[in-house]
Amino acid sequence: MHPDSQELYGNTPLLWAAEKGHGRVVRLLQKKGVDVDAKGEWEKTQLLKAAEKGHEAVFRLLLENGASVYTEDYMCDTPLHLAATNGHKTVMQLLLKNGAAINVKNRIGDTLLSGAAESGHKEVVGLLLAQADISADSKDLHNERTPLSYAADNGHERVIRMLLGQDGDKDARTALDEAVENGHEALGGSYWKPKPISQRWGSVGGAVLFLADL
Repeated sequence: MHPDSQELYGNTPLLWAAEKGHGRVVRLLQKKGVDVDAKGEWEKTQLLKAAEKGHEAVFRLLLENGASVYTEDYMCDTPLHLAATNGHKTVMQLLLKNGAAINVKNRIGDTLLSGAAESGHKEVVGLLLAQADISADSKDLHNERTPLSYAADNGHERVIRMLLGQDGDKDARTALDEAVENGHEALGGSYWKPKPISQRWGSVGGAVLFLADL
């Protein structure tokens, strides 16, 4: 049987092994000359699967055998997108060391920082903010939300502090609207000082801002 044989959805044995973190199997298949950038279901490659699951040892094996750090799935998510969203800092460090771009957006405009901020992965957020060319206020395409907006929406206090330290855009959507909408009233009191009434109207849900400031 050919080592690159595909099942119904296009997945190869190497893709399954990478997803499950079976390093010895990955090494064995690589010795048989399998395609390390072959795509399976949802256009996922082995490197994308390993990044998503955080299998560091398998990830290293794939990189050593020439897997592309620029690969994308059907949503245009890169290995960095998946590692950031799932909080896999070490995998991200490997990708950055190998030249992966940090300001990329997927099909709906999500950035690495947006994914990490939404999930509350403070170590990943810190790693990204430490990069000299990171765009901390970059907005997504489908609703123009920033990383700060996503962090406020989910009540990630530490991440909010980190983003505000980078001059995050406090009025995008606005972030306070997000916090109050989702029951995180304490965040409003902690990070946004009252403004004059004329300035209390956000780009969306301005009445929420007004009430939260009172």
